[in-house]
Amino acid sequence: MKQILSLNNEMKESFHRGYNELFKRKYFYCLLLQNVEKTYSNHIPTACVSLNKKTRGISLIVSDWFFKLTPQEKAVVLEHEMLHLSFDHFYFGYLPNKELMNIAGDLSINSWLQDDYYSLFGKNHTFEGIKLLFPSDYDLPPKESLLYYYNILSQEKDKKDNGQDYNKKLDPLLNDSEPGFGDFEPFEGTPEEAEIQKVLVDSIKKGSYKKLSEGQRCNYPELTDLVKEWFTPMESKVNWKRELRKFIGKSEKKDYRKTYTRLNKRFSTSKGKKSLRKSKIAFIVDQSGSMDNESVEAGFNEIYHVFKQGHDVLIVEADTGVANHYLYNGKPIKTRSACGGTYMSPAITFSNTFKDINAVVVFTDGYIESNPVVSKLPLLWVVTKDGSTDINSPHKIIQVN
Repeated sequence: MKQILSLNNEMKESFHRGYNELFKRKYFYCLLLQNVEKTYSNHIPTACVSLNKKTRGISLIVSDWFFKLTPQEKAVVLEHEMLHLSFDHFYFGYLPNKELMNIAGDLSINSWLQDDYYSLFGKNHTFEGIKLLFPSDYDLPPKESLLYYYNILSQEKDKKDNGQDYNKKLDPLLNDSEPGFGDFEPFEGTPEEAEIQKVLVDSIKKGSYKKLSEGQRCNYPELTDLVKEWFTPMESKVNWKRELRKFIGKSEKKDYRKTYTRLNKRFSTSKGKKSLRKSKIAFIVDQSGSMDNESVEAGFNEIYHVFKQGHDVLIVEADTGVANHYLYNGKPIKTRSACGGTYMSPAITFSNTFKDINAVVVFTDGYIESNPVVSKLPLLWVVTKDGSTDINSPHKIIQVN
């Protein structure tokens, strides 16, 4: 087991010089760093950020390599590590190839560092022999998700291993001959523990941004764009009030609340009753390999808007089977539990076993089995913008714009 130690005074002083340099340029990441435990280990090559399952805290581990860098270089490494934290890269531990996962994570976040990196150091600069990995160096599009790059690398590696034609420009990444700096360790725990951890990490990010806004130090536009992506739900692509009433119909439960906006026919000065329609809906999110992270997050976004209509939502995450299920609590979800093949029938059958469920919604790209099972409950297929509506099912199918 690798030994992790606290920083000694000399290390703290060196670390602080990099922190001060980061403070001048990217104050938000300094606020994040205030919530991170800084430690040292000579068993890692560069630097690493991880989550502590026992304490629920965030740890940054640095090696001797880090202390050889200039203050400006240290600042870039620290920003790199905080971007792993900001993009929730810890929760991709379900991906089978951990080396490609780390490389994909580096490609994803280094896109956001590229302009600063070139202006500070030029194109060919190395950090004690280690160079940042940029998507543009391998003809890949910039600022995509970890899962986007992972899927590309994984597919090309499979082709290479099977003797098929593949993109040879990616060879340095597939052979791991160009290691990036600043790895991250995926969170190890149950999906429930991961959700608890994510709530804590999100509270740190939101608290840091609130301090930043109050101090009026948000003077770099890319951070504003990132924060909107992290915390702001997108507008719904579906009129859920209309669609749910259409396909649930009479099985919708009615509740009442008192309000002055409704006339009380017996007592004119008292509150009247407003009827509220409420159901419990099983919302199946297709998490197969054909659904990229953006599509899965779009599904979670629609769940938020169903929940805001006043309905209870049981989330069912599935690929070839049910990977996870839990009641939605209204908090943003950025994690996923599966990334395998596509077979929605087990998830539909599973949802039908709950006696208190009124209806089922399946959010998918439509690339599923040829004859999915017919649901005993009212069911609505919601297909992604670029998905296929060619689904052999008697249930209604709508496609988001």
